[in-house]
Amino acid sequence: MKLWDVNWSDYATAYDLMATHNPAYQEIRERALLEFGKHPFREGDRIADIGGGTGNFSIAIAELCPQCEVIHVEPDPTMASAAESKANKMGLSNWSLVRSSAESWIREAPSLAGVITVHSLYTMPNPQHTIQQISHKLLPGGLWFICDLGRKMRILDWAAYLWRANAKRYGILRTLKMFSRGYPVLTANRAISKMQHCGTFWRHQSEEFSTVLLDSGLSIVRQEVAYRGYSDLAVCLRST
Repeated sequence: MKLWDVNWSDYATAYDLMATHNPAYQEIRERALLEFGKHPFREGDRIADIGGGTGNFSIAIAELCPQCEVIHVEPDPTMASAAESKANKMGLSNWSLVRSSAESWIREAPSLAGVITVHSLYTMPNPQHTIQQISHKLLPGGLWFICDLGRKMRILDWAAYLWRANAKRYGILRTLKMFSRGYPVLTANRAISKMQHCGTFWRHQSEEFSTVLLDSGLSIVRQEVAYRGYSDLAVCLRST
């Protein structure tokens, strides 16, 4: 393993802690639930969270859409186990786990009425091709909520932001403890930044991102910059 490779299993150990204390992340989650909550899903529809991490989105969607089957696709064993543990504790019967990469799973995946990908596409070997593959699995009119990291992570900028957001709310001592426990996230984000810089991870501007989506047969309902300017967010429907 190279010095700058991301250890996703280590990342998973502190991921939920940092996500809970990151207002920018929570804004994306709230926006996703709003979109899935108002979409006219039918009984038995399938929704996939691809690269779903520790389940912060897929589990909430399974609660929100009990008539749907929610499939959580995640290759990292630690993240997948964390998501499965949460779902089991909540007794969700419409949530299932697939321990697989997106590229391997999507080839044999069933037709989907909904897809969510949050900060996962950019890490894939060929994200543009994967977007096309996923789009082809969407039923006509199917919903895809996409938020993808496009700009290079600036670690000091994020550290300052999280410090301000949490010190004001929780105080200095609790925030120091949170930063200490969240060190694996800092290490992973440093590696992500380096892999973005060297071209291993996909970097994109909004115009390029929208072009890839449109070329994949998607209709963009809304698109905006999110995650403090680092990510591109799009709400898409599969063209008929």
